[in-house]
Amino acid sequence: MSNRIENEVKLVTLNDVPVLMAENINNSGGAECFFSTRLGGVSSGSYGAMNLNLFKTNDNVPNARKNFNIFCNAVSISIDSLVAGREKHTNNIAIVDKSSLLSDFFDRDKYQDHIDGIITQDSDITLFAYGSDCMLFMFFDPSKRVVAAVHAGWKGSLNGIVPKAVKIMVDEFQCSPTDILVALSPSIGHCCFEVDEPVKLLFEDYDGSFSKHISYRQEKNKYHIDLLRINLELLKKSGISQNNIAYSSYCTMCDDDLFHSYRRDKGDNGVNGAFIKLLR
Repeated sequence: MSNRIENEVKLVTLNDVPVLMAENINNSGGAECFFSTRLGGVSSGSYGAMNLNLFKTNDNVPNARKNFNIFCNAVSISIDSLVAGREKHTNNIAIVDKSSLLSDFFDRDKYQDHIDGIITQDSDITLFAYGSDCMLFMFFDPSKRVVAAVHAGWKGSLNGIVPKAVKIMVDEFQCSPTDILVALSPSIGHCCFEVDEPVKLLFEDYDGSFSKHISYRQEKNKYHIDLLRINLELLKKSGISQNNIAYSSYCTMCDDDLFHSYRRDKGDNGVNGAFIKLLR
């Protein structure tokens, strides 16, 4: 696979807030997609500063409201339009619309558990997904006007949530995979995602070709897995053109000045967010 990125996820500043934008989706004229960094919010310590965590309460709870307000105002999204799932590393995907809106987006007790993907054709809502090393996939079909937000760490990838999302878009909304644009959030890189042999074997059992994206580091007796390249292959096998995929070279663990990381901060971490909405 070429190292050249056809469409990049680039860091820009909107209304004084650092934001990552995907060239392919945001230049399409039909949808907008934004990824947060850890910059620009009000949280402090290991949660500083833009912590977009709905469910983890170690950080001061009012900070979440303030951070969402700051980020959403920067990208011209209404908090009242946000729809999300409570992610649990599953391959469960829900089709949502404005009936899925909560009267209070921050009412944690109203969220359905074990939803790691959401899909809609409703331009009245904005899809939100979150992660702290995992990859967030934003899908947009400009022909059928469908968007999806999918959370996939290594468990979600092995649970097949990425090809499942494409299949639902095809089966339920008559999308053609060749029309679908995809933007990938920064995630933990090959440099930092190290595992023991049992996890390495899970990837090879899922697809023997994944072995080319796995390397062994003798000094630590650990295997390093390139989740980005593996997921690019999963997208390609689902019929998505490489030219329709935007991503970056950031690593959430290495780039500690820009991103929250579960592994780096050993669970005492903030959360990176992703937003996608159809334009009217």
